[in-house]
Amino acid sequence: METAQTQLKAWVQREGRKLSWLAQQVPVGSSHLSRWMQGHVVPREIYRVRLAEITGLNIAGDAEWRAGLNEGKDQ
Repeated sequence: METAQTQLKAWVQREGRKLSWLAQQVPVGSSHLSRWMQGHVVPREIYRVRLAEITGLNIAGDAEWRAGLNEGKDQ
């Protein structure tokens, strides 16, 4: 299963967007989005649903985010 973090990174790159733009659309602070993207924490459901609405990705579920927890830890 491709993690939510990986899917979001690919979407941002493909769409030519910046993470700061995505954070504003959610809306959350850039630091919150960064922690989600680095796999430090799983966003609450309301934010997962909002990210899925914005991107059209299947990332609203908890499992997609938990699969990427601490994925970026050793990078």
